[in-house]
Amino acid sequence: MIGAVSVAVHTSSTRRRLLRTAMIGVALRVLGTTISVVNVDMSKETCMVGGLFFPLVLALVGLVFGIPSYITKERRWPGMIAGFDPAKCTDVDGLTRWVGGTGMMLGGVCLIAPAAVYMAPRYVGVVGIVLALAGVVGVIVTQTGCGRFTRR
Repeated sequence: MIGAVSVAVHTSSTRRRLLRTAMIGVALRVLGTTISVVNVDMSKETCMVGGLFFPLVLALVGLVFGIPSYITKERRWPGMIAGFDPAKCTDVDGLTRWVGGTGMMLGGVCLIAPAAVYMAPRYVGVVGIVLALAGVVGVIVTQTGCGRFTRR
């Protein structure tokens, strides 16, 4: 943010103000804080930029989780699983289906979250908390399920 502010010093004062409020709006949306709570002079453009950034990042994260998980599950590629050791695995197909399926669920949650943000923009913080809890639960389920397919 500091670099963007120093670049904006050479522009007109209106552009500087718009850039500064846009950066504040984006930072607040990323942190999960609603813009209406802060008593800052924000324009309509700031709310639009901040309101678009968070859902787009969530959708991108959903695609980053979902596509490799789909490949792992459907193509049965165990090489995409971090820490995969064929000597310790008892059922490679089961492991790829399990890890791919849970990864696809996590990706799906990240793809559904932008719709929740657009439908209820005041509850961005709640969506962030639910998303974090879903991520933690998903990782725990994935890890405990992987134990079924490994030798000790």
